[in-house]
Amino acid sequence: MGMCGLVADFGLAYANKRATQTAADAAALGAAGVFAQQPYRTCADMLSHGNTAAQAEARSKVDANDTTSAAGALSGGGVTATCSGGDLVVTASVTASSPNFFGKALGRTADYDLERSATAAVEAATTGPRMRPMALCSSDIPAGTVPGTPFKLYAPGDGPGWSSSSCPLPDNTGAGNWWTLDCPNENSTDGSGTSALADQIRSGCSLPISIVSGQGTLTGTALNDHLAAACPNPSTSEPFSCLGGDPGQPDPGNVPQAWKDLINSASTVPIPVYCTNPGLCAYSSIAGTGTNAIFPVHKIMGVQVCAFHFGKQNKSKYPTPSQPLPSSVASSCAPAASMVTAVKSDNSDKTYLVLIARVVQVSIVTADSGCALGDDRCDGGLRQVRLTQ
Repeated sequence: MGMCGLVADFGLAYANKRATQTAADAAALGAAGVFAQQPYRTCADMLSHGNTAAQAEARSKVDANDTTSAAGALSGGGVTATCSGGDLVVTASVTASSPNFFGKALGRTADYDLERSATAAVEAATTGPRMRPMALCSSDIPAGTVPGTPFKLYAPGDGPGWSSSSCPLPDNTGAGNWWTLDCPNENSTDGSGTSALADQIRSGCSLPISIVSGQGTLTGTALNDHLAAACPNPSTSEPFSCLGGDPGQPDPGNVPQAWKDLINSASTVPIPVYCTNPGLCAYSSIAGTGTNAIFPVHKIMGVQVCAFHFGKQNKSKYPTPSQPLPSSVASSCAPAASMVTAVKSDNSDKTYLVLIARVVQVSIVTADSGCALGDDRCDGGLRQVRLTQ
């Protein structure tokens, strides 16, 4: 009888051990998720500003995974978070006791001690889902940009200090489009025209994109050569790192309404950055023209779109004096308030978007990207969280 009871105790302890592991996993992932949402680029800043909320989240995850027979607790009262190897690493160790119901008959007086650990990492992601099909010149990104920095994404030729080595004009020797792109696997079909473009602006491309691998510390002509060798043609299978151009104006049909809808959603979305000069490249990395244009994905950046001004042919803009931003959107776009206000009175022919650099946690998780948090060469504000052990 005693042996049967001991087997029952061991069975319960095994079940509680699994529950304790689940609690440790949830605590590590929960805390890492809080760190990943911090509006900072460097690991040290994420750690110092997010630690209090991350610890509270970890404790709540342990509480949520308690069993009636084995209440768990974090060892030391919290998780351990450190910066290591370019990542933010979170370790959770959960202890619990499984009841000794029948072991006493065989002389065991204590409950069964349980301890399980889990480790999660916050990493700079280099693969982004739901990309918006617009290319950002690296020369348009202000030096020292951090999450919360407002700036303008200009159509080629419209930006201050523009040169053909940075964002080639569509009617010059460059790509033959106004920085609009085909989503992956769309290059040969042109994506069903402007209706598809409008849908992609609202909801993003259906397939994820990734930066060109192996860029490392390359700069200048060496980086140009690497990007060109990696992208002889638009990608037709994963990883989608080489995108095709979508010729035509940026504001046809119902496309302005799609931009308005995206702005009013106050969403943070990923957009691809292509390498230019100024920037890490010696010259624009775009190759080809028209539908044969190829855009190697140099980096992926998280942004919030707060306004647009299309001044070429079908002139339109948002917001306007009669169509202001909704109050909640205006609040989230506060860092770009002066740029947004200027759009209302801008009657020029310039075409641009008003953006704010943001941090966004992506839903697609890959193996370690090899990009360190805060490394401006590859970290555009995308974050991924994954269990590492």
